[in-house]
Amino acid sequence: MSFEEIYHSKLFGAIRGFDRLRFRGTIRELNTTAGMARVLNSLHVLLRDFKLFFKTITDSIVLNAKGYCQARGIQYVWRLGETDKDAMAKELLGTLPPGYGGPLFCLATIENCVTASLVSNKEAGLLEVRMLPGKCTHLYLYFNHPEYGLGHIRVQTWAPFGIHVCVNGRSWLENQLKREGVKYAKAENCFPWVEDVGKAQALLDMQRRSDWKNLLEGLLGEYAPWLGFSLGMVRPDYYWSADETEFATDYMFRDQAELDRIFPMLVRYGLMTSDCAAVMRFFGMKPGWQGGVNAPKDLRSDRRKRHEGVRVKHCAGGNSVKAYNKQGTVLRVETTINNTRVFDVFRHPEDNPVRPMSWLPMRKGVADLDRRAEVSDGINKRYAEHIAAADTGERFGEMVEKVCRKAILQGRNGKSVKVRALRPGDPLDRRLLEFLKKGDWDLNGFANRDLDMFLNNGRGAKDADEKKHRSARASRLIRLLRAHGLVKKVKDRNRYMVTEYGHKLSTAIALAENVSVRKLGVKAA
Repeated sequence: MSFEEIYHSKLFGAIRGFDRLRFRGTIRELNTTAGMARVLNSLHVLLRDFKLFFKTITDSIVLNAKGYCQARGIQYVWRLGETDKDAMAKELLGTLPPGYGGPLFCLATIENCVTASLVSNKEAGLLEVRMLPGKCTHLYLYFNHPEYGLGHIRVQTWAPFGIHVCVNGRSWLENQLKREGVKYAKAENCFPWVEDVGKAQALLDMQRRSDWKNLLEGLLGEYAPWLGFSLGMVRPDYYWSADETEFATDYMFRDQAELDRIFPMLVRYGLMTSDCAAVMRFFGMKPGWQGGVNAPKDLRSDRRKRHEGVRVKHCAGGNSVKAYNKQGTVLRVETTINNTRVFDVFRHPEDNPVRPMSWLPMRKGVADLDRRAEVSDGINKRYAEHIAAADTGERFGEMVEKVCRKAILQGRNGKSVKVRALRPGDPLDRRLLEFLKKGDWDLNGFANRDLDMFLNNGRGAKDADEKKHRSARASRLIRLLRAHGLVKKVKDRNRYMVTEYGHKLSTAIALAENVSVRKLGVKAA
């Protein structure tokens, strides 16, 4: 059974769709040494002028970016070292008028990257261009788009001038819901509640069918028009690929206490039962004989504490699936795909579109993004179904914990009476639980005298004073049981019935007392 089928009574619903998307724009001719040589030859640039040529382009990019910021009235900031740029953008957005759409700021910093470098080939006695690890200035242009929400464009200012565009599917969904007039509650990048779950899902499905090339080039033209001017001489024609995608399924619980109760059990079950073969099945891989001969080298599972709770994560083949709780009432299952080649897509071969379609390795290009979403959704469903098999029934510890705290009984006159905690290890309280466990009270209940006689092993009182003392004691103990919800009074009668909770607790403690520690250890494992 699916997760939603098992927990349907505890859920508002579930929505599934893209979360964070990081796209890469590549000028293919500048991304290989052979292509770089062709571009330089076509522009009649000698290798001795290599650095000067590209430095001119770099200076132009930075100068035009500063001019754009000045013209739009936004900051151009230079920062070295690690900076939480997303936090800066959110903080700035909070100071702007509601509904603001446009650029926020441009931040320049130095970061590692692969750059085109001129090196000497001593064996050939020639200079040549190679793609080597290096550092250069990168520009981060943050924006808040009226439709796609908060995002940014990252520009590498040295050859091969790669760019990244990051958007978030949940920010995009928020703007879609506003436009459609659907009420919702949003916290960070998740929705604990949506008025019309079906409509929200339909809007997320629409995102998958977007014209990604036009969408990305539209963002580039709107927030980085200066880039085209600066790169004009190398005729930039970006090839768009999805470097990393996150596809999240959010299960929206009605009650935070219920999710808080079952989530540790789901995490424990997910870790203890997700062996090598199980993790491979989550990702649609064939485990092979006895579950692991074809396993990826990076296959692993781990558990980590977060500021909001705990997350469990499984990795295989450069991709991952994880589950964690967010904002109290949301259980998120999320697949991150970095390596697409381990999955298949039904398409024509790239080198020969005339050949018939067949199942071929998935590409990172945006053409395969809808299939990528389909695969991610399948991984989420398989993992959610796996952890949904966990037994999340009430635990013995939870049951006992309730009665081990002080309680309050509301009297008929509106006054409340405080009672002590129950002590299952105390001889008197153990006798009380034994009394509740008896089946004699299931039909007609019990009275004060029944409890008194049980506690005194059927021996009657010697005189009136002892009888009065014992009756008062039984009344106090009945009040204790009532306050803890173990018994309830029969209307208009001085009799009491054992509640379902009273039966469960007394029976559970009796069973635990008669089970060996060794057997308890086996069951707990």
